[in-house]
Order: sequence, then C-alpha cells, then structure tokens
Amino acid sequence: MNQLRWLQFGGVVMGVTAVLLISLITSGMFDPKPVGELAQTWPPLTLTIPAQEEQITWLPELLPASNFSLHTTLTYQSGEPDGGAGIVLATDCANIIIVLSPLGYATIQQQPLPAVHCPLLTDFPWQPWPHVRTGTQANQIWANIEDGQMQVRINRELLWAGEMTFKPERIGIYGESWGTDAASATAVYHFSQIQLFQSN
Repeated sequence: MNQLRWLQFGGVVMGVTAVLLISLITSGMFDPKPVGELAQTWPPLTLTIPAQEEQITWLPELLPASNFSLHTTLTYQSGEPDGGAGIVLATDCANIIIVLSPLGYATIQQQPLPAVHCPLLTDFPWQPWPHVRTGTQANQIWANIEDGQMQVRINRELLWAGEMTFKPERIGIYGESWGTDAASATAVYHFSQIQLFQSN
C-alpha cells in the first residue's frame, strides 16, 4: 500500500515538474538574450528589388563601439521568390551580409571593399536551413557582436558563431532578386522593425 502511495506521489511530482518546465519554456525563460539593453528602434521599412539587381538601404546612425545586438523581423511580401533579403553590416574593409530566402535558404556573405585586405569572417554559402520559414512567413534575424565574437541566429536558432576581428560601423537592409522577367521578377520585402541593444 505504501509503495502504491509513493508511486502516486512520484507521478504527481513528475506531472507538476513537466507542467512547470513547459510553462518556463513557453514564457521564453530559456530563450537567448540580447547583449545589453534596448537602445534604439528604427521604424518599419520596405525594400523593393527589381529583377537581376541587389539593393542596400543604409540607416543613418552609426553602430556603437561597445558590444551590441541587432534584431529584425522581415517578411517576403510579393514578387520573385528566387532571391533573398536581410541585413548588412559595414566595416572598414568589408560588408557582412546575412540573407534569407523565402524558399528556405540562408547565407552569410562577405563582400570585401576594393583594394582593402580583409580577413575572411566565414564561408557560409547559400544552403537550405530548416529553421528558415518559407513563403510569406516572418523570419527573425539576430546578430550579436560581443568581445570579438559574432553570433547569428535565425528565428532564435544558432546559424553561425565565430571570431570577428573587425567592428561593424553601420547597418543597412539588403535585398536581391534573381528573376529574369522584368514584369514579374521585382521582389518586395518588409522589415517590421530593427532594434539595437547596447551594453554599457
């Protein structure tokens, strides 16, 4: 009889523990945190990219010299899905571009500036990634720059992490369209917000 009571008590404890754990997970208790506190929020932006072109729209403010995080949410709205959009971080020797495609692909590209030597940050060519949401579903891009290290998360899942020996100075939004039909290949992406978190 005592053994049955202990089994019942153990079942109740396990059930309560499971419910508590699920509640903590759904509340975001274990979600990755940004670096520092929210310092700035830019208003929504829309990027329209003609066929066979790429576009960058730079934000006017400079990025801080301290550690920081950038969060944005982007949505493919219409037009050519064969392409992508994301954010670009400008350094004094290269542009670092983090791009997602509505077809489920992701990439991190480094575009060196002319006549400037820049150590390679990473080689992450276009490839399918299961955490990229396809079609018109919203995708989050998080970039953390902290103590010479960079982390890139897509929808809170770690895409890439590594050393970053040069400090980004500016941020912009980036888009490209690979369609060939000028009448239908224009792609439209919407950035609902861009947030900057900054450490003291």
